[in-house]
Amino acid sequence: RILPEEGETERLALPDGSAGARRRVALCDVPVGRHLVFDETAPGQPCHLIVAPPHCFLPDDLAAGARRFGLAAQIYGLRHAADQGIGDFTAVADAARTARAQGAALLGLSPPHALFPTARDRASPYQPSDRRFLDPIFLDVTALPLVGDLPAVRGTLARHDAIFAALRAREAVDHAAVWAAKLAVLDAAWRALPAAHPAHDALRAFRQEGGPALDHFCAFIALADAYGHTDARRWPEGLRHGDDSGVHAFTERHADAV
Repeated sequence: RILPEEGETERLALPDGSAGARRRVALCDVPVGRHLVFDETAPGQPCHLIVAPPHCFLPDDLAAGARRFGLAAQIYGLRHAADQGIGDFTAVADAARTARAQGAALLGLSPPHALFPTARDRASPYQPSDRRFLDPIFLDVTALPLVGDLPAVRGTLARHDAIFAALRAREAVDHAAVWAAKLAVLDAAWRALPAAHPAHDALRAFRQEGGPALDHFCAFIALADAYGHTDARRWPEGLRHGDDSGVHAFTERHADAV
């Protein structure tokens, strides 16, 4: 408990010209973790308090003074001879194996979070659409398990050989063009997939694991694609929030896109 008269109050002049106050109080010995602080004068308005440890976690050998090294890389910069104009998860795996063989203890990567497929010019990995899901632009579409099963996918890849070669030859990554070409292959795989193919079982498991968050994210991307932008405030009434009445009907009508 902290009494109202405890601590030191500091008067503040806020940027908008108004005045405010900040009170500094000494806390008891609060353990590391997330806590709630309740103000008894304002019931139901708790303040979140996070108590951080004094230093980050260290494995035992590092804490004992052992030296280790690691490598850091931007995923899109990890290029290989058969990439499609951008670094991908095949290259990440190769980099990890190579780093480990050289004695590296870790491989630090740029965030692979899902960006905005309908706004590929917003290419910063630090400006994601959703941090809970991976960006499919990093898929190596030539390594899809379905390539060997589906002639339509092999045909689409063959028709895109020249496009991927041109993208690979560019000095900088053309995120929009890379995604358009990869999406054509992924779309061909989806449309050619037989109803009884085991990939459907994997997809159902993936959707179940992702839960409502994945459903909402995919609906958002499909809506953004349908209306040409990611600003939900400009979408039609009834589609602007995940629980709006029109979203379910939209996802049913556009099930393939979702």
